[in-house]
Amino acid sequence: MFKTIILCLFVLFADGLFRTGRFSAEQLDFELKKVYPKIITPGTGQQDNNLVFFEFYEPRSGDFSILIYDTAGFRVREISSLDKKPFSQSSMNYYLAWDGTDMNNAGVPPGVYVYCLENGRRVFNGTIIVAR
Repeated sequence: MFKTIILCLFVLFADGLFRTGRFSAEQLDFELKKVYPKIITPGTGQQDNNLVFFEFYEPRSGDFSILIYDTAGFRVREISSLDKKPFSQSSMNYYLAWDGTDMNNAGVPPGVYVYCLENGRRVFNGTIIVAR
């Protein structure tokens, strides 16, 4: 299927820092690291389950979006790369959060939702459950 290519590089990243070392091809591209939690309960007062977090690696600082669909295929929400937040100042790891609301900031009904994270080069998708 895919071969892992190991590169020895001297790289200037977008944050202005030089890094040397061994980088695999996967490390130099957009990557969805994890989505958590998979079940959220927005509006219930339980702070740790009010949001779903999308954690990703983006070394090229490009545009991307997260689209949230219901099971009927209707787009419920779009989250832009403009809303991304870095984990730390020198990191290429970012996160976005979805609070279980639609385009009008109204809470979505309980059910299964499909997310699609894309940046023009790669697409990642999966499911999230909203419970009340």
